[in-house]
Amino acid sequence: MLASSSTAVKYPLTALNITSATRSYQQGFWQQTPPVPLSRWKTISNTTCIKENNSNHGHNTNDRSQSRDNTEFHHRVPFVMVLGAQKAGTTALVKYLSTHPHIQHLPIKELRYFDEYLDGNPDNILLQDNGGGGIPADKVLQVYQEQVIGGIIPLEVLQLSSYLKIVDGTPNYLMMSDRVPQRVLCAAPWVKLLVLLRDPVDRAFSQYNMQYHRDVHNPTNRRGFSTFEEYIDMDIQVLNDVGVLNNATVLDEEYLSSQQLMASWSTYTKLGLNSPVGRGLYAIQLYHWLQQMKAYGKDSNTDLLVLQSERMNNDTKETFDEVLQFLELPNHTLPQFGKIHTTTYRTKRMEQSTRSRLEDIFRPFNRHLERLLGDDWRGVWDG
Repeated sequence: MLASSSTAVKYPLTALNITSATRSYQQGFWQQTPPVPLSRWKTISNTTCIKENNSNHGHNTNDRSQSRDNTEFHHRVPFVMVLGAQKAGTTALVKYLSTHPHIQHLPIKELRYFDEYLDGNPDNILLQDNGGGGIPADKVLQVYQEQVIGGIIPLEVLQLSSYLKIVDGTPNYLMMSDRVPQRVLCAAPWVKLLVLLRDPVDRAFSQYNMQYHRDVHNPTNRRGFSTFEEYIDMDIQVLNDVGVLNNATVLDEEYLSSQQLMASWSTYTKLGLNSPVGRGLYAIQLYHWLQQMKAYGKDSNTDLLVLQSERMNNDTKETFDEVLQFLELPNHTLPQFGKIHTTTYRTKRMEQSTRSRLEDIFRPFNRHLERLLGDDWRGVWDG
């Protein structure tokens, strides 16, 4: 790797402007509106990429916008997306990346634009072109840059530096694989993609601990579960009801590529559930992402890096160096961190019978990861 020849001047994130940016984002334009009714989903197309958009959709195109309409700026905003998985170390990875002199730290890790905003805005951008007949790439990217990124830090900071790059660390992007890949690859086909995968059984239990802890401290958010078994039972039932699990005993290319599975998965992800089991069905999600990368002419060998969460936890330096090499960023020595996001919410252990039950569910999906990702993933979570 190259040694760093220049140091970018980052936007100084003081306690005051971090608080201001976070509050502004939490009360932002996309969270003030109710979600798109399910009845309107049929009119939203994620299959057609409209690369040229000359209508502006009432958007004010000023000199500042025009000055950013260049390849160099676009390729930095966004530069890389950490797609997931939730509770697999994405917070730590984004924090590590944010220490690099060429990465502009953002006070908000999960931007949630390509899933929640494009899902939840009643005046959805995806409904404004050709009667909802496609993804208007220019408009989608423009809103992302000006209203999402620009709502957090001044875009002039990024304009003035040819080095600073933006990381979007939204772990929902991996799971929403029926619609997010098309949106991302249409609007930002240059973006690098990072994925962290954790043993799906441990990942589900970690999610339960996080959710239970939050509910204990905020009883108004109670979701109707107490034990881990109740938590996963609800999800397994839904996965069976919508047709994701009931045909998954033998997982093969025909099953993963079937329209039936895509329809079932799309229905499941739009229900807005906690999805402790569904989030661990990595083979489905990665298959969708890989297929869309192929459709958009994007090389998964150079533009997608999938890492084992356990490896990053046990050998942080080597894994981080691999990430920098993948991103073609200069060498960088990580500062000394303590454990990041190590949760100690509950001391109760998972019942062995519950672990065995989940291992049986995940086994065919884990086996197919070997076919998708190679021998390094053979039996990685077999214990």
